[in-house]
Amino acid sequence: MVVVSVVIFAKFLIVSGIMRAFGYLLPTSVLAGVGLVQVGEFSFILAGSAVALGIVEDEFLSLTVVSAVLTMAITPWIMGGGTRVVGMLSARFSAFRLYHPDDDPEGGPGPEQGHVVLAGLGRVGSLVAEVLTQHQVPFVSVELDARSVAKHRGLGYTVVYGDIADEHVLEAVRIQSARLMIISSGDANSAQLAVHHALRMNPALDVVARVHWREEGERLLQMGAREVVWPELEAGLEILRHSLRRYLQSHDEVDVLVDYLRTKVVRVSGEEVIPDS
Repeated sequence: MVVVSVVIFAKFLIVSGIMRAFGYLLPTSVLAGVGLVQVGEFSFILAGSAVALGIVEDEFLSLTVVSAVLTMAITPWIMGGGTRVVGMLSARFSAFRLYHPDDDPEGGPGPEQGHVVLAGLGRVGSLVAEVLTQHQVPFVSVELDARSVAKHRGLGYTVVYGDIADEHVLEAVRIQSARLMIISSGDANSAQLAVHHALRMNPALDVVARVHWREEGERLLQMGAREVVWPELEAGLEILRHSLRRYLQSHDEVDVLVDYLRTKVVRVSGEEVIPDS
C-alpha cells in the first residue's frame, strides 16, 4: 500500500503541475491529476522488459502488476471523491472556481444585451465566430483551453476563460440578457449543465447545441433547447440529398424527404414530427 500511495501522490502532482504549467485552470488541473493517478497497462510491458534484461528483479514485475490493478480499481472512487472535494473547495476559495474575473480582465465586459453566447472555439466554434463577426452579430465566447483563448483574443474576439457549465461564467457573459446560446463543444455533460443553468437564468433564451448521439439531442430538446445539430446525421443527410437529386427531378421533393428524415431521427420533445405532405 505504501507503493500505491506514493504512485498516486506522485502522478497526481506531476499531472496537475503540467496542466497548470500549460495555463489550465486550477480545478481542471486537479481533476486531470486525479483522473490519471492509475498505473496503466503499459507498465506491464516496461516492467517485463526490465526483468528480461536483468535490470530489476522478478519481484518488481509482481509489484508493478499489483500496483496497476489496485490503482485502476480505486480510480472511480478517487475521481468521485476528487470531484466532490473540488466542488466544496470552490464554494470556499475563489481559486477553485472555474471562473474568477479578477484573474481574467480581458474576458469582459462584452455586449450588454441581445447578444450571442458561443461556447467552444474549436473548429466548429471558430467558424461560427468568424461568420458572426463578418455579419456584425454581437457575441461573447467561452473557452476552457488557455491556448485557444489567447489565440482568439488575438483575433479581437471577446473570450471568457472558463467552463460554460459554471454559473459564474454564465453571469460573466450576461446570459440573462442574451438572445442566443450556441454550444459547439459537443461535451454532453457540460452541455446539459449549461442548458439547465442558462434556461433557469433566462427562460426566453434560444439554445442550439451540437451533439454526438441521438440520446444527447433528445435530452437537450426535452430540457428546452430549440435545436440540436448532430454532425454525423447532417453528413449522411447531405450525402443522401446529393445522391437523390441525381435521380429525382423534383428538388423540392428531395428536400422534404431529407427534412422528414432529420425530424424522424431527432425527435422534438420526445414526439416524432411528420411533415404534412
